[in-house]
Amino acid sequence: MSLIKLMLLSFSKIRRVPKRLDKENKLGENMKKELKVKNDSIDVAGIKKDYKDAIMEYIWNGFDANATKVDLTYNINELEGISEIRICDNGSGINFENIENTFGAFLSSEKRSTKNFVDNIHGSKGKGRFSFICFAHYCRWNTVYMNEKEFYKYSINVDDINKKEYDISEKEKTDIHTTGTEVIITGIDELLKDNLNSNNFEECLLNNFSWYLYLNKEKNYSLNINGNSLDYKKFIDSDLSQDYEIEVEGFKFKVCFIKWLKDVKSKYYFHMLDEDNTQKYKAFTRYNHNGIDFIHSVYVSSAYFNDFVPLPKEDNTTGQMSLIQNEKNEKDMIYKELIKQLDKIVTDKCKEFLRANSNR
Repeated sequence: MSLIKLMLLSFSKIRRVPKRLDKENKLGENMKKELKVKNDSIDVAGIKKDYKDAIMEYIWNGFDANATKVDLTYNINELEGISEIRICDNGSGINFENIENTFGAFLSSEKRSTKNFVDNIHGSKGKGRFSFICFAHYCRWNTVYMNEKEFYKYSINVDDINKKEYDISEKEKTDIHTTGTEVIITGIDELLKDNLNSNNFEECLLNNFSWYLYLNKEKNYSLNINGNSLDYKKFIDSDLSQDYEIEVEGFKFKVCFIKWLKDVKSKYYFHMLDEDNTQKYKAFTRYNHNGIDFIHSVYVSSAYFNDFVPLPKEDNTTGQMSLIQNEKNEKDMIYKELIKQLDKIVTDKCKEFLRANSNR
């Protein structure tokens, strides 16, 4: 990039005056809503500091809203900088009637309301929507949702100067009979075309979403970047990865064993998921300290985990009471038998891996 372009790009860092809703996109009269939190509280509440992690949050928000497809697109300006990022999903949208308890709640969300909450549910503390502030000034949500068999649309605007206040339009009926949300991020600082075209960015996407796309491959889930589908198979050893069906005491378990070709965040765990693929528990496999590059993950989904309640680590007495009340947990005999069978799968796969790599 020429020196002149770099100098011009540096001027884009100057603080802009926040924009409000564009007239052409305006939906009815606007209302201002406030979070019960101060601006500086948002700044220090663990908001992502890296643009890659921030973008991952918005993609996860789409999948968390039951989307089967998420499209990430971006526009490039004449200086080869990123002028706009859009993340569109076909999820359930943001319900206007419940906006105070969803979008309007900070460090809290409906996803935390279940007693089975596990720490890896994305967006669980309501912070993900503010992730844009680490690399941009403005964020807009255009959303369509369904309520009582009618479809409605409206929009939300947030800027980085007054983060505790969000600008929301009135809802109105729409002829669009498909729910979903479009997140539009503008006023972007420093990001260049190469930042999103790089192998580093693709690897970050693969690291975060390969397991989820693989787990939902039969449902045709997809993540598309400027029209190109993310190929999760780049991270997966298709020769060693395998699906299984296990039955224990009448409960059926779908097991996805994944042997990774590269390092990933979710390695060496048994991930226990309910029928909606929501994680209810996770436990290390026996090979979590192996030194043979046997990088793997195991995802187990079943109705058995719908009402699974993990034991509090600090209180074994509670565990005894859970058994009396017939709650499912790690001490349940069905769970113990499941682990035995899962251990055998991982052991057999490890042996297969060692045979295939004996020369190395």
